[in-house]
Amino acid sequence: MWLDGLTLLIAFFGTVALVPPVRHLARHTGMLDKPAARKLHLNPTPLLGGLAIYMAAVSVVFVFLDRQAWAVLAGGTLLLVVGFIDDAVSLPAKFKLFVATPAAALLLIESGVRTVYPANLLVSPDNWLSGWLGLAVTLGWIVGITAAFSILDHMDGLCAGVATIASA
Repeated sequence: MWLDGLTLLIAFFGTVALVPPVRHLARHTGMLDKPAARKLHLNPTPLLGGLAIYMAAVSVVFVFLDRQAWAVLAGGTLLLVVGFIDDAVSLPAKFKLFVATPAAALLLIESGVRTVYPANLLVSPDNWLSGWLGLAVTLGWIVGITAAFSILDHMDGLCAGVATIASA
């Protein structure tokens, strides 16, 4: 249990330490969300907040290496790159939903990350169908949660706040 607390502390303080330089980078490179009719902010707001969270998470993976952590890192890296490109040129939502997110989910599934509980409610764990249902539920869960966070990402700070609350 202490290891979980240490992991949380490293990620939290790493994120807090990385936000100012990432904010400076966003301003320096022009990665700003500019005010518009449907926006609430009055001044250009730096994008790339997820980069600070990502970099802190990477530091945790380097401290506590295991196969599933590397798979989470690989999937997260793919989503980070897609999010970065989306901030720069506004990718179509269908591309993100039907290409990038399932690819990230497949990286997790390949590493052994999968749910078994919902499938075991429907069929016996010994049944061959249980494994396939577990994979389908895992893929659907990862794609659904990622799509939900993509929707939340249009309001400054909301995505990071919800992620922090959900993680706690």
